[in-house]
Amino acid sequence: MRWQAHWLLSRCYHVQGKAAQELRVLQELTKLSDELDLPDLRARSRVRLARGQRVSGELAPARATASEALALAEEYGLPRHDIVEALMTLIAIDAESGQLAEARARAYRLLDTLCPEIPARLLVKALWTAATVRVRQGDRTAAVELLQRALGQLPSNEDPMLWMRLRLAAASLYLQMDPRDTAQARLRLEEAMPAAELIGMPLHQQEVLILQCQLAFQEGRFDDARAFSDRLLDRTEEVGLREQVRIDILRNQLAIIDGDRTTAVLNMERIAKQAQESSNVELSAEVWRALAEALTTAGGVGAA
Repeated sequence: MRWQAHWLLSRCYHVQGKAAQELRVLQELTKLSDELDLPDLRARSRVRLARGQRVSGELAPARATASEALALAEEYGLPRHDIVEALMTLIAIDAESGQLAEARARAYRLLDTLCPEIPARLLVKALWTAATVRVRQGDRTAAVELLQRALGQLPSNEDPMLWMRLRLAAASLYLQMDPRDTAQARLRLEEAMPAAELIGMPLHQQEVLILQCQLAFQEGRFDDARAFSDRLLDRTEEVGLREQVRIDILRNQLAIIDGDRTTAVLNMERIAKQAQESSNVELSAEVWRALAEALTTAGGVGAA
């Protein structure tokens, strides 16, 4: 009963966007699973803990925890679902830390693990994960193909929450591609927004605001981007490291456009170096890319 209570509490903190509280509960959850010594609970607790560690920027501990979960699932012959969940978690961690060869190898294994009988929900998440790796590798064609497959798998009335989350993730991935695909990002964001307003939790509503701000900046709608940024300032929910960095990037990009170049550039250089030092290679690269784009855009605005 204690394990179940901690599991549910961690879910509550997750949907509320309270990353630090969620991580503390997940650590206790993992200890309880070890005390119970049940392989399925030990593996599932570790998958959730690894995801929490990843959100908090603890990539090395997250990789170790997810690897333990996969080893448990394989050693004890746990259901395919547990292996897939552990693999997806490892792939996401490898992609963020720049271990793209490992991420791609695991993504191939993940897709090979799937079968026609697998639930649509799990298939969608697997395709989404594989698409993320292709985006990180710059393989735009494969990423788009995987995203389109994922988007077409699940009707909105079958799992509305996953349907919404997938479209938010797709909008984010389209904005990470090179070049950024603002048209597709806008399409997927517009699809997700009504669902986010209706069933979304604070975590998803904040994601919508971040994506709206990013999209407005990329489309040159700087007044709109400032308005969305101001709304983000008003939100008090605790966020994970990656979300906080995304918000900081947006604010500093807008500061550069507004002419406060020196301070904003220093801030973004500091953020990029901190991400690099924490082994988050992918996030560091995104900060440098955002800085270069902001400087280029500011030059164009100044010339105009």
